[in-house]
Order: sequence, then C-alpha cells, then structure tokens
Amino acid sequence: MSCMKCGKDTEDGQAFCAHCLEGMDAYPVKPDAHIQLPNRKAEESSKKQTRKSRSRKQRQAANLRKQIRWMWAVIILLLLALAASLGRDTVIPEIKLPGQNYTYTEPTT
Repeated sequence: MSCMKCGKDTEDGQAFCAHCLEGMDAYPVKPDAHIQLPNRKAEESSKKQTRKSRSRKQRQAANLRKQIRWMWAVIILLLLALAASLGRDTVIPEIKLPGQNYTYTEPTT
C-alpha cells in the first residue's frame, strides 16, 4: 500500500509512512473531523496535461533562432536576385532590332 499523504510505499498496509506520521503528530486531528483525501488519478492526469512554461532565456533563444532563419531567407533571396540580374545578359542575350546587328566605322585616311 502507499502513503495517503506522500505516495511512498508503506509497511504492513499502514495508511501513512513513518515520515508523514512524525509530521502529523505535531498537528493532531480531532476524531470527528471530516477529511477529504485527494484523488491521485485526477492529479496525475492533470500533471500530464500541463505544459511546462519556458524560461525567459529559452523564449529569447527561440525568438533569436526565428530571426536568424528569416535573415537567412532574405539573404538567399537577395543573392538569387543579384545572380539573376548579373546573369541575365548571358542567359538571355540582348535582342537587337533588324539592321542593328552590325557596327559601322568611318574609314581613316
């Protein structure tokens, strides 16, 4: 059996462990007092459902990682735009109108 106060295993089917009994001797309960014991299954299920809150440093680190990801995305997009603008003439040659595909120079004498 387990202790009704702390949940540790007890000897010989006792309701409370020796440690809890020592603390309870200092504060005796009247015989006619009504005592409501906690429902351990409900407490355990509520503990499983709660989500641990992040510390301030963890939240700051997560925000910093998010900002770094956005900066990398912007840098990559800028590099792609720069590469596209520099390589535009090699990939797509400049289209010349008819009659403009040659140059004329005056003869020198």
